[in-house]
Amino acid sequence: MIAGHDAMFLLRLLDQLRHLATNKDFISRLAEGEFEVVHPFQIRDKNDRIGIDTRNHYLNGSVHYKQVTIVIRSTVVSRLKLLLGLNELLFINGTDFRKHDNGENISISRQVENCYYQGTVNGEEASFVALSTCNGLRGIIAFDNGSAYGIWPLDGGDRGRRHPHVLYRTKWSQSASCGSQVGEGVKQFQKFSRRDVTKQTKFVELAVIGDYSFMKKHDLNEEESTAFILEAINIADYVSFSQMGTYYFGIDISM
Repeated sequence: MIAGHDAMFLLRLLDQLRHLATNKDFISRLAEGEFEVVHPFQIRDKNDRIGIDTRNHYLNGSVHYKQVTIVIRSTVVSRLKLLLGLNELLFINGTDFRKHDNGENISISRQVENCYYQGTVNGEEASFVALSTCNGLRGIIAFDNGSAYGIWPLDGGDRGRRHPHVLYRTKWSQSASCGSQVGEGVKQFQKFSRRDVTKQTKFVELAVIGDYSFMKKHDLNEEESTAFILEAINIADYVSFSQMGTYYFGIDISM
């Protein structure tokens, strides 16, 4: 019989191996020399450096700060200071999250956090950043010269200052398939950024369904699928508003 402390050790070891396998699989998809491991941190009042958790624990553990500053020290693109604001329009009319199971339409009761931010790189006015902070930093950092970088948290970390992330160069393709068309918008960001401000701002309501094939393809559970969809809407919203003055927000997210 395995003693209690031995069983706990084995469980921790298995968990570490699972995280290691997940991280290895993600990194294996990136080209050699096109990524680096970084350790982002936040700057708050009095320039205090803290972890990447953007939740306001003084108010509610699930409410995120409206304005945050995140710093990434990179050997490739130097020091990135991200000036971000919470995308409060994402759930502007109260998004309905539902699950379709065996013909039943079930409303998901758990609270979905709004941890979706948009902003720019300090000193790069024509840049844009769109990312989420619920479970590490996930999103995109793009510059007006067409270069762009993705950021992704390595599995198994926490929200402390030493949570490792992968910062990787994103390559956009003219033949991008549906689901990655945002890249082409990023390439044309500078071209369209000087939009006619006299045009009326528009709002587009989205109903998005993540079916089983989508979840299986990306190896996602229900909660991860919801986050994936919201991250995509957040990025598309920022690109669309920059180009056409159009806001996107979700009103119906279904699995």
